[in-house]
Amino acid sequence: MTTAPVLATRLSPSDLDVLGVIAQGANEVALRDQGVYASCNEARREVAGLGRVLAGGTPIRWTRIVHLSVVHRLVPVDRSADVWLPPWQLDLLCAWASGISLTEYAYEASLSHMEAKELEQLLCHNLSAVSDQHAVLRGHEAGTLTARDPLTVTFNGTGETP
Repeated sequence: MTTAPVLATRLSPSDLDVLGVIAQGANEVALRDQGVYASCNEARREVAGLGRVLAGGTPIRWTRIVHLSVVHRLVPVDRSADVWLPPWQLDLLCAWASGISLTEYAYEASLSHMEAKELEQLLCHNLSAVSDQHAVLRGHEAGTLTARDPLTVTFNGTGETP
């Protein structure tokens, strides 16, 4: 795994700013509207490039970008009060930090679309998060996620490997 000082030399100050904005929940529309990128396509392309830098060339989801940004200390984590999450919510949070989408998680966990959406809403509510990316950052801030990697995802809400 590439260390934080090495990664920091491969990322510009504006790249680090983008990682921070993404961690706060910004999507490609917000990045465009804030003038960070000229278009949504450019935002997706550039953020994908940042993800490949963080993941050693592998394409990854934005939630995984946030987790790796925290692991490599590229995004500041302002420690907040601890938040206890029920097992299913913690499992989804670990899945997001691992780069698994809600749709993939629902399929693997045998959840209906509505059950998955409800789980997502409860998790974001409990973490006071505005999006899945923001939930990953808030999970780190609340001490629910740690900087260890890889994370364990059980797809069963028990905290035990299936």
